[in-house]
Amino acid sequence: MIEYFLPAIIALGIITSYEDIKLGKIRNRWIIAALVFSVAMNIILFLKTGELYWAAILAINFLISVLLSFALWSFGFWSAGDAKLFIAYSALIPAAAYSRSDFDFFPSFYLFLNTIVPYFIFLLAKSIFSSPRKRIKKAFFSAAKSFPLLFLSFLAIGWLADLVNSHFFRTRNLVEIFVIYALVYFVTDLVLTGLVKKFKLKKIKTWHIYAMIFIARIVISPEIFTDYSALATMLLSSLAYALIIRTTRNICTSGLARRVKIKDLRTGDIPAEGIFRLKKNYAKRAVSEKDFIFNKSLLSMEAEGLTNEDLARIRALAKRKKLGFRTISVYETVPFAPIIFFGALLTIISNGIFINLVIYFI
Repeated sequence: MIEYFLPAIIALGIITSYEDIKLGKIRNRWIIAALVFSVAMNIILFLKTGELYWAAILAINFLISVLLSFALWSFGFWSAGDAKLFIAYSALIPAAAYSRSDFDFFPSFYLFLNTIVPYFIFLLAKSIFSSPRKRIKKAFFSAAKSFPLLFLSFLAIGWLADLVNSHFFRTRNLVEIFVIYALVYFVTDLVLTGLVKKFKLKKIKTWHIYAMIFIARIVISPEIFTDYSALATMLLSSLAYALIIRTTRNICTSGLARRVKIKDLRTGDIPAEGIFRLKKNYAKRAVSEKDFIFNKSLLSMEAEGLTNEDLARIRALAKRKKLGFRTISVYETVPFAPIIFFGALLTIISNGIFINLVIYFI
């Protein structure tokens, strides 16, 4: 069945990869074209085969792909263009192309795994081999310090990750379980952090909430301390998250940034530091840190990077000498369209089980 969709997948991958590298954009016209092609082809195949089961799986898989993509976009994991491109590939790769059934209702989770895991391995290797030892050591110990609180967090939300796995995925694959735990923790932590900031709870930290959830969990189900398998899973997951994901993030945050002049900022640049403006117009005396104020309304971007409106605001303030700086640090970004295309090809070639092949060879 994949042969009917393969030309569209390759065409989408080549066009969007080229434009993302060259222009830094993923245009909606290609996403719409891919979705229209997918709907038309699936209708034709359904009329030809009459397989209602695969049609239902396709619809559910597409819906979950949209929800996952929207959630990760809203939390700044990737840009809107990357999210829409993932949805397009999810629609183009038929459920029948996946050889396993662990993810009955969301086979595109393998597409997500085959995209994120190889990219993360590449990013980790690049960070290690291209960064000074001092930076790696600093990033490692910074991540190690966060492990105790991270383990507490995983103990608190482990039941939620298990619930998600048992109801939606039902996998026993260690890599897949780790990704599920990481995603659940990532989303939960962002939601709790957002709630604390929204309600201005200055004396409450997110780890306080995790501690309360953990205490409640002990009271409700004390048998957690006798479930050595669950404890081992949470311990390994939190350890891997702290020492791999956070170490890589710390290395990249400190090493994959460059300073540019305000006038040289471009649409899509992602600032690696806050945007500040002067509280008042101090013309004849030196200014101190207290004379600056962070203005969140200056920026509307998350994973999207700076918009044209953002650039206009920043340059207008710079022209009126309202900013406290002339240069700003921005992250070095990597076009994500070729990465998703690579993940789609891996999914097709390996029938969705690339991650299992990696584990097998290890």
